[in-house]
Amino acid sequence: MGWWNLQRKEEWLFRGQICSKWTFQTSLERAIISFGTATKRIPNKSDADYENKLAVLHREILGAGLENYNVSNLEKGLLRRFMRQSHHYVTTLPSEENVMEWLALMQHYGAPTCLLDWTHSLFVAVYFAVEQADSECAVWALNLKWVERTIYDVLDKVASEALKEDRNVTKKETFKQVFDHGHGLVCPIKPYRFNERLVIQQGVFLVPGNVSIPFDDNLMSFLQRSDSKGMLVKLIIQNDATLRKTILQNLHHMNMNSATLFPGLDGFARSLRTLLVYPHILQP
Repeated sequence: MGWWNLQRKEEWLFRGQICSKWTFQTSLERAIISFGTATKRIPNKSDADYENKLAVLHREILGAGLENYNVSNLEKGLLRRFMRQSHHYVTTLPSEENVMEWLALMQHYGAPTCLLDWTHSLFVAVYFAVEQADSECAVWALNLKWVERTIYDVLDKVASEALKEDRNVTKKETFKQVFDHGHGLVCPIKPYRFNERLVIQQGVFLVPGNVSIPFDDNLMSFLQRSDSKGMLVKLIIQNDATLRKTILQNLHHMNMNSATLFPGLDGFARSLRTLLVYPHILQP
């Protein structure tokens, strides 16, 4: 498959990850696992069957939740707490009806959510893969048109109609129809109102249909379909410091760095790290 084909914005979603061995894990999953009782058994990345061992442990911990609480209820509890207290910090807030915008706001400020960040831009994904990598990293590409078509094959008629009429999932009832019935799926969602970072990064969220199982399992339920061949592609970037430096230099020429992708002082400060690929400009 040619790179030109993957760059067609309307066809593909991309996600860059700093380790090629990683699959997919939401911040909610990571938070639950980090406080799970079995974390001491997390395998070493150098293990030959690292991914299989981690997947087994991941399902065990996530399935138990925290002290055997239901993961869906934990997510709703976090959302409820955020909705009740965020007005102390942010003046413009979503309507109570718009669950998806609330989750997007939580994700923006670093709270654990079921959302997984993807982008329409191959180059943004490459930047996120390479910028802090210290080993072989990867960019994943998922065929957007195939995912959107498959969603309606998985959902029942009522949920399908609700999603077609409310594609940004602005209504609480739409959210319940699509995501509260345990469907194994992933659904690309853009909140109706974009924050600045989503616009700049050309971002889109993939939302699992069933938060009580790993994100990977939601995606696998799609990939087990007969028409899924070639719909998820993994592009590996070798563990080569010179190659990563060249990639970052080329992206910098495209004005793609942390200062532009993360507007604000924190993004600018973070961008100073990648200036080390141009050491001559840092000399007095």
